[in-house]
Parts: sequence; C-alpha cells; structure tokens
Amino acid sequence: MKYKLIVFDFDGTIADYMPYILKIFNEVAEKLNFKKIDNLKKVRSMTVRKFLKEQHIPFYRLPFLLKQAQKVQLKYMEKMKLHNNMKEVLLKLHKDCKIGILSSNSKKVIYSFLGRHKIETLFDFVIGYPKIFAKYIPLTQIMLEHGLKSSEILYVGDEIRDIQATKKIHIDCAAVTWGFNSEEFLKKYKPAYIINKPDELLKIITQHN
Repeated sequence: MKYKLIVFDFDGTIADYMPYILKIFNEVAEKLNFKKIDNLKKVRSMTVRKFLKEQHIPFYRLPFLLKQAQKVQLKYMEKMKLHNNMKEVLLKLHKDCKIGILSSNSKKVIYSFLGRHKIETLFDFVIGYPKIFAKYIPLTQIMLEHGLKSSEILYVGDEIRDIQATKKIHIDCAAVTWGFNSEEFLKKYKPAYIINKPDELLKIITQHN
C-alpha cells in the first residue's frame, strides 16, 4: 500500500460543521464586535487572509478569535454529525493502515465529538495545533515519529491552507468538497485528489495497493 498513514483534518472534513459555521462565527462576531457573515458561498472562495480583511478583523486577533469559536462550537457538538458515510469509511481504513487527526481545533472539542460518535479508538493519534498556517510543522514531526517517507502519508482536508501545507513537505493532499472551501476554489491550488464523498477515499487507497 502506498499510503501507510492517513491524516485527517477535523472541522469540515470529519465533522460536518458547515450547517453551524454561520451560527458559530456570527455569535463570536457579535461578542467581539466584528462584522458578521451574510454570504457563506462568497466566503467559501476566500483565503483566510482575504476573509479576515473582508470581515475587518485584524490578523493579530485570529488566535483569540479561534479560541472563542472553539468555545462556542462546544455548544453545538451534540447536534453536529459525521459527514455522510464517514464512520464506515474510517472503520475500513482503520483495518488497513494507521489513521490520525491533525487539526487547528482543540483536542477537547475533537474528543468530545469522537467520543459521542464512538470512533475515538480508531485513531492512532489526535493533535490539536493552533497555528493554522503551519500544519507542515506537525506533519513533518508525524512523518519522523512514524518513520515514514512523505510519499507514504496522505492528508485529508477541506481548505486551501491544507493543500499549501502539504505541498511544502511533498505530502499528497486529498481535498474534500463538503467542507469550508468550495470545489472550484480547491481545484485552483491543485491538490493530489479532489473528493466529493468519503467513499472516494477508499478508491484512492485501493488503487495504490
């Protein structure tokens, strides 16, 4: 098998948070006196930096904004679902290779969700890394700790920053279209794969057997 380790993003990839993203952000925006989102379709075709500019949010406030969003998100975790057929896909992958999570979200939020869906034991590791523009750093550490080549790891994410991070260290990225960034926007950054539903991830793994 070409890929010995599959690393997943969390929000928008495993957890279907798109139905709640407007509620979460706008609740934080009201609290912190930021501009609210009124057009999610437009936002899905933006980089993080452009989004912050559009919303009149200073870049230095981003870490604080993320922490506040994570606190609000916990209120919605009881309602938040796995994306369609994701659990079945994870169960199958778990039998064939190692799987883990690397997310900008906190481990508290992630484990709250995994535990509710009874899938926490499927993952070899869960890493919450708050620096959203530097995922290549923990990905490099993961590669070294597991004694793997970059070609043996696949990262599955929903944002263009995931694609950018993996390209820095020559790891393939499977970009999912059901998360934050739109399919058209993701394609501009040329990920190794574009996935429209979780089942397609199994096809990618199978074709490299």
